[in-house]
Amino acid sequence: RRNQRPRIDQLGLRYKGVNYRLDKFESQMITSVLKQKEVPSQLFYDIVENSELSYPQNNKIKNDAIKKLNDKLEKILNIKDFIQSKKLEGDGRVLVYFSSQKQIFINN
Repeated sequence: RRNQRPRIDQLGLRYKGVNYRLDKFESQMITSVLKQKEVPSQLFYDIVENSELSYPQNNKIKNDAIKKLNDKLEKILNIKDFIQSKKLEGDGRVLVYFSSQKQIFINN
């Protein structure tokens, strides 16, 4: 039963005995979401940041990486929008990411 649940390891996502590759951005993002209740948008930005690119370019890379990861998880686990976002209650300008589905993962 334990081997049937998804897990994140150095190879990527392992689910039902099959390894699915995740790039380094995706694995860092999903690990952050699994470890924290809410992940600030700035943390995801820091993960993908390339100092040679402008803020809007880096922000687009961040958003594309989240979308790509959500698409992969939807195909593998059949969960739509695994990583969701909302505005921080105290400061509406700040976006935080969270997942209400993280209990299906095995805690490493």
